[in-house]
Amino acid sequence: HEAVTKIDISAHILEYIVQLISPTRKKEEIRLGASSRASIALMKACSAWALLEGRDYVIPEDIGKLLPYILKHRIILQPKASIEGITPEAVISDLLKSIPIP
Repeated sequence: HEAVTKIDISAHILEYIVQLISPTRKKEEIRLGASSRASIALMKACSAWALLEGRDYVIPEDIGKLLPYILKHRIILQPKASIEGITPEAVISDLLKSIPIP
């Protein structure tokens, strides 16, 4: 646990996390978006992943890899979106494609 807290997360990476999580509270397809706790969970998961990968810093690819696992159960889609076949994974994929990587 202590080693994970020593992993460096740059301001650009933190801003990227916020840019990915915030739109979940505004997107038309989402009834209930991710809370700020999701940002914290993503930050911690990425720090742990970086440590497992032998790095002492988080890279944008860590976020892209872990975001679906952190978010898919934290967002609730509008019934209309679900009926249309939109999945949480698809919404998350769209977020990753639409937000530029720092």
